Amino acid sequence: MIFDEPSFDVEWLDAQLPTELSPEKNLLLAVLLDAINTAYSRVAIKKRAHDEARVWILSRATNGLFCFVQICEALSLDVNATRRAIVHTRGWKEAA
Repeated sequence: MIFDEPSFDVEWLDAQLPTELSPEKNLLLAVLLDAINTAYSRVAIKKRAHDEARVWILSRATNGLFCFVQICEALSLDVNATRRAIVHTRGWKEAA
């Protein structure tokens, strides 16, 4: 996966994940990686998608299977550590 600079530390994420994932968890991981890639994009054409991905990552909502929190939990990722890794690289302000 290619990220715009500055890039997300994919090695960090890989180290947090179990060595083998079920097909369902692979799908959840694909959703998470797509959101990170979209949020990191600086292509003007993708501005709306970029903004939506950023809001999704920063959201603390826990309702719905495909919310950031639920995906992290399903992948056994520490939600706050994962969000911090993404936010730190981009220099975003976290939601209150």
